[in-house]
Amino acid sequence: MTPSRMMATLVLAAAVVSCASIARGDGPCNAGFRDSTSVERARMTAVLEIAKKSLPPAPAGWQIGGYEEISVVGRVCRDGENRPWSYGISRTYNRVDDYEARQQVMRDAATNAAEEQKKKQPRMDALMAQMQQLSARQVALVQKGDMAGAEKINYDMEKIQAEYQQIADEGDSQARIAAAGKEMDRDLHMSISVRVNETAVPLTSGAANFPLPSGASVAQRWTRPADAEKSAEGHALVLFGGWNRAEQTKRWMPARRANAVPTAAHVISVEVVGDPARIDPLLQGIDFKSLATALTE
Repeated sequence: MTPSRMMATLVLAAAVVSCASIARGDGPCNAGFRDSTSVERARMTAVLEIAKKSLPPAPAGWQIGGYEEISVVGRVCRDGENRPWSYGISRTYNRVDDYEARQQVMRDAATNAAEEQKKKQPRMDALMAQMQQLSARQVALVQKGDMAGAEKINYDMEKIQAEYQQIADEGDSQARIAAAGKEMDRDLHMSISVRVNETAVPLTSGAANFPLPSGASVAQRWTRPADAEKSAEGHALVLFGGWNRAEQTKRWMPARRANAVPTAAHVISVEVVGDPARIDPLLQGIDFKSLATALTE
């Protein structure tokens, strides 16, 4: 990641992003589409209002990013209009309190790289001059038709090129720049997504159960390990309503609420994503008890 790109990621606004689409619009629609009715939109809006109010405000040093406007399904395929409709809302949090500190990490890494390069540049220039001289000699031999002599110079060129590369790779500047970029992206964003009537939720290998929040039926968490480019990322999943664990397809499968209309909340999933140390505070900030009441709308 370039410094300019990393700098751009730090200038972030706040908000709630609402998710809505054409209901059941992920396949062929044989019976055609229709507009949702005002009654249907009102019910979905009521559910999303409950979800939105259950989400915590931004903690100190963070801002909420995205749109606050709630959006619901506007058109539905008649093929699936009697099945539960999918819709949802999410909130993203962006860190703003340590912008200068993150920039300083990158500036320090860039300064170190420049100093390292300055120290080894004379040796690299000297080797480059040798390669240019050998190249000129090789061209001259080829012009004379001495291909054997020109071929022998290749060996000397390869030795000098290897030495040049060895000098270029000296030091830890590249590793420090990579580490600085990784640190700049660490604990920079977190999010909470509330999805209503998902058709399935993937099972995550290694997920561990944690105490069920009020009204929940499933509560699991896991951590995506850090790698060379990204820091570790924490995840938590909380499910409300009836869900069946389908081992064969590695999914949580939802169950429909009896006597509930398609636009009602039959099941709800909540996913929390952020630095592992942020997951517990985010979970504690969600009003799960109020969110569970959406299943009675």
